[in-house]
Amino acid sequence: MKNFTSLISPIACVCALAMFGVGCGGQVEESLKTETTTPATVGILTFETKDPATGIVRGTYEYQGHSITFEAIRGEKNPDLSKLMYGHSPEYAVDARLCSEKGFCFSQGAGGHAIADSTWIQETTENPTEEEAVIYNAVANMFHKDIGRFISGNEDEGLIDEFMKLQSISDMTLPDIPELQTPPQRQSNGTPCKGVLAINQSTPYRHVFEIWWGLAVRIAEHSSTRSLSISSTGVIINKMDTANHGSSPGDPGMNRSCGRVFPNRPIALPVTKDCTRSPTFGVAHTSAEINCCQSAYGIKSGTHVCNDDSRLQREIMIANANVANPSYCSDWSPQGWAPSCT
Repeated sequence: MKNFTSLISPIACVCALAMFGVGCGGQVEESLKTETTTPATVGILTFETKDPATGIVRGTYEYQGHSITFEAIRGEKNPDLSKLMYGHSPEYAVDARLCSEKGFCFSQGAGGHAIADSTWIQETTENPTEEEAVIYNAVANMFHKDIGRFISGNEDEGLIDEFMKLQSISDMTLPDIPELQTPPQRQSNGTPCKGVLAINQSTPYRHVFEIWWGLAVRIAEHSSTRSLSISSTGVIINKMDTANHGSSPGDPGMNRSCGRVFPNRPIALPVTKDCTRSPTFGVAHTSAEINCCQSAYGIKSGTHVCNDDSRLQREIMIANANVANPSYCSDWSPQGWAPSCT
């Protein structure tokens, strides 16, 4: 495996990773220092499939000897409501994922309120080590930069929604939530070590849940959610974004509304379970499916909207368990505003 310390600096803090022999004042390769300040330095972006007709994008990205695979698949057209959003308004609901060299899919994004292909949830049952997670986070963050550069020169390829989805899910930056942080610690020489995350060995993983919102013209708000599984030393292991038939967390025009931390959790995120497809606008789920609003997506009585999806995803994260079709998914009036995190 390539020298581990060469991939540390893109991650928020190296102090919390002292178990791997990397200290707050650790040395990194000069090439990586240059990369953090020189936009011209890029990894190797290889497309295996790039088809505007079907909306399928697949390929690999390599950086400093490590690689990840990426995939985006176009789904149904988003409802016309999404076109009233400020900022980026995707025409299609696109599912996307990033997977490690060992097949662990560490970042996924649903165009609707759930991944349409249930086989995407995980390709391997082997959980990554923290060292492996730090590496694929670093590679993903570089891919995030490089796919942004690629988009700026290829906006006319007919795959803008697919490229934008890949860019949004590849941002593996730790969220700025106070519950995740401790006061700055100090090195032996007294110098403050910035951004050290709380270390609690009795808590194997923490789940972080965020609700993002964007203002819709003359209508109300669109909301989408982001869920993270984070180790006790502050390494992102797994990430799941749900666009809820509109813009995703991190898209232009979307703002972080709130965040919440759940301690003592397993590595898997409950929000990825069981709701295996996003229904066509105006068509309901089957009654056998859980963890999703089973009513049709729409704005009339008996249907649900994006904010109902966000509310249900919040309840799933709170319960860390399956949640059956709640009444607010089919009540008399659509919810016009993003829900809170509590």
